[in-house]
Amino acid sequence: MTASATVTIPLFRSAPWLEVIERNVTRLAGVARVIISDPTGADEAFLALQDRGFGASVEFAGARDLEPGWVAHCNDLAARARTPYVMWLSHDDEIEPAWVHASVAALDRDPTAVAAVGRVTGESPRAEFAQNPDYSSRSQRDRVAAGLRDLVQGRPDSLGLLFRSVQRRELAPLLLPTPNDAWADVPWALKMLSRGPVAFHDEPFFKRWPEGSASEVWGEPGARSRALVWALDEVGDAGLPLVLDAWDEENVQHRRHARALGQHAEHLERERAAIERSRSWRLLRALGRLKPASRRRRRD
Repeated sequence: MTASATVTIPLFRSAPWLEVIERNVTRLAGVARVIISDPTGADEAFLALQDRGFGASVEFAGARDLEPGWVAHCNDLAARARTPYVMWLSHDDEIEPAWVHASVAALDRDPTAVAAVGRVTGESPRAEFAQNPDYSSRSQRDRVAAGLRDLVQGRPDSLGLLFRSVQRRELAPLLLPTPNDAWADVPWALKMLSRGPVAFHDEPFFKRWPEGSASEVWGEPGARSRALVWALDEVGDAGLPLVLDAWDEENVQHRRHARALGQHAEHLERERAAIERSRSWRLLRALGRLKPASRRRRRD
């Protein structure tokens, strides 16, 4: 069977993950074309993997002149693919052949789909990326609006899910550089949504969450705002009213939450007042049995 998908594995200081990479390549060889790449030679991982002898379906791409950073590396690998479908697989993540089979089948079923992706799970709940069913809409506007809502309202994982997808090579855009390549997959994911729907399936993708992962800094001041500026550059003027709608929706949700908290506080206050009016409360107070336990212990 001729493979219709290419799985690319961009390496950078990947020696700690050699066993993971070897497991992935052993599973996928013969199922997909595999490209293992390290343009920097920052450690011995690339040479060690070359020595494994995985077979003819595994290609090695070594030292070459590329712009520094993961964006240029991933774009180079996407350009090297000769199959209809391609994906990037980080050196510390794991997939089974079923992930590739299900993704290829979903893309074959829907020629308009730009990508196919399953469930991302991991070592902690933080590594579980949510599938947004609106990304499968036939309406370009609805898909982009859903992506911008996720971005504005602090759910970058739904967009990050697309970076783990199997992409239709003829439709998928290149990643555009951002300062230090930070959040470059966010505007890229919105561009993907503008080009076609996403097909979802249920096969799992196991993601590890290394210390210093980009997602850990999403809550830092400015992270969301910078990503939003780059995203609007990608989707153009039509994105601005969608962002304003997303902000309005978030403000409504905040107001509802604040109102619910206020109502809960009022309810607790009424209950406290009712208790203090009760005969049991008055008797207990008279007996001194409502004093804090810590104060009684100190006195003892």
